[in-house]
Amino acid sequence: MRSGRAKSVKANRVPYSSVNDGDHVHGYTRGREMKADATLDLLLDLKHDLGKYLLLPIGLLPKDAGEPELRDALRRALLQTRVSRGQSQSARELWQAFAAELGSELAGSAALAQLRAAVERALAWERALAPEVALERALLERDLQAVQAAIAALIAEVRRG
Repeated sequence: MRSGRAKSVKANRVPYSSVNDGDHVHGYTRGREMKADATLDLLLDLKHDLGKYLLLPIGLLPKDAGEPELRDALRRALLQTRVSRGQSQSARELWQAFAAELGSELAGSAALAQLRAAVERALAWERALAPEVALERALLERDLQAVQAAIAALIAEVRRG
């Protein structure tokens, strides 16, 4: 996902082995601490890549922006969520990559279930890209902000252990 960190823990994700990422030395932990670190890093990437950039195009619009401008911002939010080095990733692609990398980690987590539901609501706005569908900015912002809040709640849960 995000590649902006100089010393990414993500690049050093090797369960059950000793890793020195320059700042921390992770010993043989039987995976528990290593998994928690890797999961937290994955969630922080999601917070940046999806949580931040999903709402940004809408948030940059003036409050009195018309529906065509709002629809264009929604298109960028959902279909060009993260743009880096000329490559763009959609919100759906970012979410699917996160889910695939997370795997069964955090299975049974209520916070993860809430995040999934929030992302599904946000992605459902894809149907509003059609010009015949009316947009309601307040509802759109509520659904996109819910993704940020759900990611934050899951990060807090993982940090609590």
